[in-house]
Amino acid sequence: MRMVLLLSLTLLPLFAETQAPRYWGELFLLGEQVSHENPLLESKTGLLGGRLGMEAMGETGLGLGLEMVAADVLEGSEYPERGSLSDAEGRSLSAMTQGYLRMQDGAHYLTIGRQLIKTPLLNDDATDYLPDVYGAAAYEHRGDWIVRLGHVSQMRPAIEGYFETETPSGAMENGVDYLGWEAPPWYGISHKLYAYRAKGLFDALYAQADGSWQVGSGWYLLAGMQGIHTYENGGEGLNAFRMEGGDDIDYLAGRIGFWYEGAGLLAAYGTNRGADGLGRMYGGRAELFTQNLLHMAQTQMDSPKTLSLRLKLEGSKGLSLQINHNRVRYETVALSLGDYTSWYADIRYKKESTQLVLEGEQADFETSGADETLIRFRLIQGF
Repeated sequence: MRMVLLLSLTLLPLFAETQAPRYWGELFLLGEQVSHENPLLESKTGLLGGRLGMEAMGETGLGLGLEMVAADVLEGSEYPERGSLSDAEGRSLSAMTQGYLRMQDGAHYLTIGRQLIKTPLLNDDATDYLPDVYGAAAYEHRGDWIVRLGHVSQMRPAIEGYFETETPSGAMENGVDYLGWEAPPWYGISHKLYAYRAKGLFDALYAQADGSWQVGSGWYLLAGMQGIHTYENGGEGLNAFRMEGGDDIDYLAGRIGFWYEGAGLLAAYGTNRGADGLGRMYGGRAELFTQNLLHMAQTQMDSPKTLSLRLKLEGSKGLSLQINHNRVRYETVALSLGDYTSWYADIRYKKESTQLVLEGEQADFETSGADETLIRFRLIQGF
């Protein structure tokens, strides 16, 4: 980070003729309560803080961006280190979340430094307000076709204030490389393809196709297919439970549904025929049709089969409602917590720069006694 700051200050004279800098900032109040059958896993956390960012682009196409986040754990919080709003010691957060140099030429962008990355198996995790951030060199073409190419050497988990080479699946040996493209709709069908290379963890292929067709006045038919295959597993990614780095993943899922004037219903079914698990993969959260929206639980291991139903309603005044129901069944349960069902719901309100979100999820396990209820609250005021 010192290197990025020093280089940024050195390059400031190059921005004598710049476009108007872009600024962003937010104040936020976050709350989370976890209830569990095991009292040692329960927590209650409040977080008050804000973020401030800036990006300046020169007329030559060279620019820089910086972002800071600072937040304090509120008095009255109970065991915050067990939740998702604090680090392992329950401490407050103060960190420079982004610091990068960017070169732009038309639709071509090259970003070097600490930044957000958005790919299916390596991303900032949209379910968490505090994102995962990566030390990387990343190229992106932004147009009808999106092309992404990058090398990640470090990551900062959402609730930690430091960068490291450890991923949720184990330690990187020589970073994570990725290449992907996303195509615009053709006859109503769009697709995305990504390949990942991570020595010592696993390599992965990701493919997804989605279609949307108008079938009546205001009615749309939605359908999609998704697949993930991992290979070349080994190195430091191996562990005793074979989770996310110790064996192959062969995940295949499909979904179908309808959308009509602000209301949608989707049904998805997925199965992992591999022996390893799906979850956070290289960082962030894997984009799965059948992923629980908050609860990581056991979407992993022992060939689970998952049925997911999702209802979404969008109002005309910034109000929306979403309800999701998952049923997970395992062929064997030796390395899992067993079959379970979960319910997720959220209510969101957004008006101009103000956002209010209330979300919760409950997971009920049939045999293991690991039932859990998670409730989150967010109030965000942007400026």
